[in-house]
Order: sequence, then C-alpha cells, then structure tokens
Amino acid sequence: MDASFGSAFRPFKRSIVVSIFTLLACLLFPAGQAWSTAATPVPDDLDRASARAIARMPSDTPPDRLVQLMEALDLEKGALFLLAGTDPMLVEQVLDPNSHMVALYVSGLPATELAELRMGRSVVRPIQIWSRSERDQLVEMARTLGLPGCKKLRSIRIARVPGRSMRIEIIGRKGSVEMELAAAPTPEQEERARMKLTAFFGAMPPRVTSGPGSRLPLADNSFEDRQGLGTAWKLEKSVELGSEIPRSEVGLEWQDVLDGSRCLRFHADSDTRSWYQVFQRLPVTGDTPLVLSAHFKAHHVTLERDQKRRFYMAMDFEDHSGRLLGEPHIVNITENDFGWRQVTLHARAPADASYVKVYLVFTMSGTVWVDGMTLEEGY
Repeated sequence: MDASFGSAFRPFKRSIVVSIFTLLACLLFPAGQAWSTAATPVPDDLDRASARAIARMPSDTPPDRLVQLMEALDLEKGALFLLAGTDPMLVEQVLDPNSHMVALYVSGLPATELAELRMGRSVVRPIQIWSRSERDQLVEMARTLGLPGCKKLRSIRIARVPGRSMRIEIIGRKGSVEMELAAAPTPEQEERARMKLTAFFGAMPPRVTSGPGSRLPLADNSFEDRQGLGTAWKLEKSVELGSEIPRSEVGLEWQDVLDGSRCLRFHADSDTRSWYQVFQRLPVTGDTPLVLSAHFKAHHVTLERDQKRRFYMAMDFEDHSGRLLGEPHIVNITENDFGWRQVTLHARAPADASYVKVYLVFTMSGTVWVDGMTLEEGY
C-alpha cells in the first residue's frame, strides 16, 4: 500500500453509505440480541486471495490494525469467513454495525489525515471544517453511540492508545462518547470472537493449522495453568549479583489481569540480588518466519545500584542437539511505567533449527506483568 493510502480507503463513501449500513445493521442485528445464524458461505478463489491479502498486512501496531480494518470493510462474506480463521477480532469489527460505521467514517478522511494516523499521530477535526455531509454523518454516529444532544457537536478526535487500540471520541456540548477500534488481540478475546462468528456464519471459521498464520503450540500462553507457573513454563537464573538472596519474585497474579483470570508477574527492588527469567522451549521447522507477541504492563521500573538494564522478550533457536544457533532475537522494552500494551518480535528460524526457546527477562527494580502470549508462523 502506498504512503498516501491511495484509493484503498474509499474517500467518497460518506453519510449515505453509513446511513444505509446502519439501517441494515439494525434490521440484521437488533440491539441486545445475538447475531442470527446464517447459511455457511462457500468461499471461492477470489475470497481466498482477498482474505490472504488482508491477513498478510502488518498488524503489530494500532495504526496497522486500523489500516487492516478499513481494507477489510469491502470483503465479501466468503472472504470474511476465511479471514476469521486467523483474525476473528478483525472480522467481528467488520460485522459489528457500530465499529463498521466508525471505521467507514475514518476511511473517508482526507489522505493527509489518514497518513497522520498511520504514523501514530492524533487527528482532531473541529466543527468549523466539517462539510454538511460529514456533519450529518457525525450526528448519526453520535446518536447511534448514545451521545446526549448529538446535534450540538464540537469536534471529533482520533488518537492512538499506545500498544492497544485507536480511540475515536466525538465531543459535544453536553459531553462526549468514544469507541475503541483495532484493539490488540489476546487469546481469550479471540476465542470469544470466534464463537460469536460461528453463530453468525453457521459454522466454525476454519483455523489455519499449517503455514502462514498458524499458531505454534505455545503451552499455557495466558498463564492460566492452575498447577502453577512451573508446569509449561520454566524458570532459570538470569543474573546474580554476589548473592543468591534476596531473589526476584516471579509468579502468577490474580489482579491486573488482561486475558483470562491470571497473568505472569515479575517484581524486584533495590535489595534484590538474583533475578530469574521465564522460558519455554518448543519444536520449530527450520527456515520459518515467526511472530512472537505478548502484552506487557510496567510500574516504576528503575535501574538501581549495580543492576543490569535488561527488560525484554526474546527467541533463541537451537539445533536437534540443543546447540545455540546464532545470536538471540530480542525486543527491548525501554519505558518504565505504562499500561497494558502489545509487544511483538519477528524472527526467522535458521535452516537447521529444531527448537525455539521463548523467554522473558527482567533484571531491574519495579513490577512487570505479562499476559496473552502467542507464537505463530509469519508471512
């Protein structure tokens, strides 16, 4: 896709299209009712090509996922059925009348503002620059989203929630209303979306079991094992500074959870003398591109005394005998205080790789939470 976003975002689609879609959506998906079961689509070659093109688009950041969503608005039902196998949350937003309506508005913004959004910058459009059709469109959006006094609007703001989503806020004289689009997926949220889409399509969207988009069998990827952390995940010493104790705290957390009912938690302070990292090793096919993703949250991460500055997610590759192949692939996290955000690491397994070691490292003071990890074959 070119930097100007080209014609992909259909700038000519405005209030008439939104109004028609909203009317149809109200008929098809009445408020408070479950999606109705429909005849299962039979995808053709064009559907397969269309779904594959969307799935191959970058999706690491909220602006990336927003671009994906806008591109997916025009997909036929067969293509959406296939895309739901790898990106159920994306398809759920395409089919949801409210998120479809908002995404359609965003897709019609001027190319310069779309470029700003793609670069992660905020866009504010005050009422003074709205055309009549845009004003009508925003009034309809505000009414649908439940804003009181929706005819007395002042502006709309579209901004990135770092690592998580894109937030669209419509501001009026009597308050504001907002919606989040293009949220970073987690395993549990994806499963809920897949079940909802199964009811809509009349069949479970086909999961990709091999090749690009398929998930590697990363065990306990949301840290939900009731037996504790040491079943699927292992601990090994990462740093020792003159003494074994006090040790860093590494375990499961029941609060501040993003996905499921538990998450992983690291904690250390200035007295800590040894730190442990968490890892898992699993088989991999050589010469395969991989994408490792996890959600992180951090509180008061600081470098104290003689601590080592290490806060990252990594992958190592090994041959059949366990010999390390090449250098570790690492994505460093440099912020010291932030809410839940997605972190992604791309790497290609060497041709002679038999195993990949996935691990999380934190050797400073502060608290770090991790949840919703996935490892999949990339494009």
